[in-house]
Amino acid sequence: MDTVNKYSSIILKSFVIGLVYIITIIFIGVISALITNEIPENNASRYTFLMLFLSGSLIGFFLGQLAPLINTSRVRHFFIWFSVIFFNMGSVVLEGKIFSPALVPISLTTLLIQQLFISIIVSFMILKLFTKKKVTTHINNNIIFGDAKSYLIKFLLVCFGYIIFYYIFGYINFKLVTEPYYHSQAFNLSIPSASTVIIFQFLRAPLIVLSVILFISSINIEKRKLIVITGLMLFWIGGIVPLSMQILSLPLILVVGSAVEIFFQNFLTGALAVILLYKN
Repeated sequence: MDTVNKYSSIILKSFVIGLVYIITIIFIGVISALITNEIPENNASRYTFLMLFLSGSLIGFFLGQLAPLINTSRVRHFFIWFSVIFFNMGSVVLEGKIFSPALVPISLTTLLIQQLFISIIVSFMILKLFTKKKVTTHINNNIIFGDAKSYLIKFLLVCFGYIIFYYIFGYINFKLVTEPYYHSQAFNLSIPSASTVIIFQFLRAPLIVLSVILFISSINIEKRKLIVITGLMLFWIGGIVPLSMQILSLPLILVVGSAVEIFFQNFLTGALAVILLYKN
């Protein structure tokens, strides 16, 4: 019964975050349009709002279960979830801008500013709804990053690892699933130049790794569990959430293929980050 009540509460609070997520996106979109005069084509529908609600709820559902595990100040809590959401969603925006520019008509700067404010609001809601009311300021002293040079080397190794995972599993998915869709430019997909892909992936890699730094330096659990949790978190926020918006607009095989690709890319990156940066 306690388990049922626990998850009922988590789901209800996640729905609140989903609703706030929609309202925030609409509000930020209107403000951005007024300031920049970048008014995208109006394709809003019940389906769009439903998928936005689902995306926001998925963020709340996953992160809401992790928030009570961390015993730290509320300010640090906010920045933990902000970095997880903003850096992951920002990296997704970068990729969307190069692989499906027709579906992302707004400038990259405007999109990132929108994501910034959305991440602030959603992180604040996670803080208010899911964190403990009374906490003691605590940083896990068992986590040792080493000196600055050692930390930087490990950080770059994780970034390099992500790039390797990206190309290995991206190539497999391309050859097995997505190649005909990209060559035919179906669903506004396009193949950017190799140099463009390289530049954007070198920008994405640090964002994805940065998204988990505060998280893994603030939680005190068994290292094996943290490897799994961090990998799944990167897959959930950087894969499941953005793909939920494409469930009915893209062929199921593309969504599934992309989900499998992102799982291996992001899960392994999260695992590598914990292995190199977390010592307990």
